[in-house]
Amino acid sequence: MEIHTTELPGIGRLFEIDLEAEDQIIVIIHKTGRREIFHRSTPDQDAEELLELTDEQARLLGSILIGGFYQPVATDTPKMSGDENTTIEWQTLHEPSTLIGQSIKQAELREQTGVTVLAVQRGKDVFSNPDPDFEFQAKDTLVTIGTLEEQNSLTALLDE
Repeated sequence: MEIHTTELPGIGRLFEIDLEAEDQIIVIIHKTGRREIFHRSTPDQDAEELLELTDEQARLLGSILIGGFYQPVATDTPKMSGDENTTIEWQTLHEPSTLIGQSIKQAELREQTGVTVLAVQRGKDVFSNPDPDFEFQAKDTLVTIGTLEEQNSLTALLDE
């Protein structure tokens, strides 16, 4: 992840933060303390304003984001533990995952990794206990249960 900085004469400073793929978050800090936050999916797309904050609001949000009020356990994906050996995780399918277009049965996730798919979130829809013919699509979020080792196997498979 890279951060690019540009001085904006008479205005303040612009920060462009590179995210996954071509996504960017753009933050403009005005000399008055006001902050504007934008998102852009591709370099040639116009940035969409997400949020405008006062100096005080920005500092409060910043302290929340850096963990000033809550320190979660560091992990790459949200997890819930049923016991020491079992975890529930949420992992999103990104292109060019080999799972996209495959059914649960075709993907053989349980056989390959040991995890069980509890649900799939697609946009605002949630498919609980999906049947074996359910086909995965890009940006689906898989909710799976398994041991930490099995979840790590799934992560490796999704990264292929």
